[in-house]
Amino acid sequence: MQRFAGALHHMGWKVTLIGRLKKKSKPLARSDYKVLRVNTIFEQGLLFYGVINLVFFVRALFSGSSVLYSVDLDTLPAVRLAAYLRNKTLVWDCHEIFPYMPELYARPFKQHIWKTIEKIAVPGLKHVLTVTTGVARYLNESYGIVPSIVHNYPYTIKAYSTLDDKIKSEMVLFQGAINEGRCLDVLIRSIQYVNPPMKLIIAGDGPLKNELEFLSVSMGLSHRIKFTGELHPDELKKLTDQARIGISLLNAEHRNSWISLANKNLDYIMAVLPAITVDFPEYRAINRRWQVATLLTDTHEQTISAAINQLYADQELYSKRMQNCLEARKELCWEKEVGVFQKFMEQLPVQMDGPF
Repeated sequence: MQRFAGALHHMGWKVTLIGRLKKKSKPLARSDYKVLRVNTIFEQGLLFYGVINLVFFVRALFSGSSVLYSVDLDTLPAVRLAAYLRNKTLVWDCHEIFPYMPELYARPFKQHIWKTIEKIAVPGLKHVLTVTTGVARYLNESYGIVPSIVHNYPYTIKAYSTLDDKIKSEMVLFQGAINEGRCLDVLIRSIQYVNPPMKLIIAGDGPLKNELEFLSVSMGLSHRIKFTGELHPDELKKLTDQARIGISLLNAEHRNSWISLANKNLDYIMAVLPAITVDFPEYRAINRRWQVATLLTDTHEQTISAAINQLYADQELYSKRMQNCLEARKELCWEKEVGVFQKFMEQLPVQMDGPF
């Protein structure tokens, strides 16, 4: 959202970006727009969503903004109600199919609640953005909405590591939230079959962190697996630049995962880092053009370890993947995509010199 807020600021909009402040939240970089971070009593669960929606509703209702911008289903009820009551233009930015997130897969009651919220809050929305063709197709088939697609591509960054630097690295990197549906337990078990001295770095935090740390210790792999916790974006970029292989795995059972395009995959490409990921539609489409990753048809331990071992041993293949990343990142960057977002915002039925 910082990319979107920055783009709006450069278009001449007055922007206020409102988000949550967690106990472990990292400081944000200085920005040219206003940022409010809301501290809530609860960190998760239905009570958290209730409180955060109440806060967002009050702030949206009494703001002087001419456009209210809601990100994902968990903020939509509050923001849509405020937009309706104040007769303001509403933009909904849908990054995922919320009721089909992996965290809700085995929780039918909570999944039912989010499906109900979606059926109430989504129909009739006029100004909708999304990040993948899969989510766009779901919204069209379910609610007759035709969203604009603005991919969440990263800013272009300088690639510091050379092929020699990468070949010397012993790091297999997973970056992102340590949540359900990301096959991290299988990834940890696969390390026992990976050629030494490759080590796994899990850069992120989440509800499964303690459980996975215990798993690595119980398997006698703690000397080869490190958990960094949540990192500042600059620290994460530096770590990604130092890695040899990027990992991004998802469980095919989850509909939301099947149509996703994870930020980490795009970050790996931007860092010129050959990756191992799943053979899902969005990743297949990128690989069909550029061959930047090894695509896995399953996420078994031996399949994962064999893919890591291949990229470790085959330097010719590795070098080719790096070159493909260099080509792909010229297209899969925010500088190329920002025009799509700006065009969408310029066509909204509001005065462009109004506050946002």
